[in-house]
Amino acid sequence: CDDRGFNNVSILFAVSSDKDYESIIRILAEGLDPEDVYVSEIHSDRKTDASRIVELFQKYIGAEKHFSVVGTTDLKYALKLAEGELAEDSLLLITGSLYIAGEVLSVI
Repeated sequence: CDDRGFNNVSILFAVSSDKDYESIIRILAEGLDPEDVYVSEIHSDRKTDASRIVELFQKYIGAEKHFSVVGTTDLKYALKLAEGELAEDSLLLITGSLYIAGEVLSVI
């Protein structure tokens, strides 16, 4: 994947509903070909339902990886799942909305 020793990428993703999240998901899925995707929701009235995000990742990630996309409404739980499944040579990319950065920082 890159020269820092990462062979795989996993994604933790949550986004607000006012973003062009389908385009973001398509670019991430097709450009990174992630090993696993963990989808959650931000704590905001503008959140996008995790189930909708899961559907979109499955649309762009390819049928063979549909079971690699996990969705939950609990961001803390999604982060715990991602960290528990992360291989030593994998990078966890936490992305989507700036809200997710603040929420993850408050958890870690």
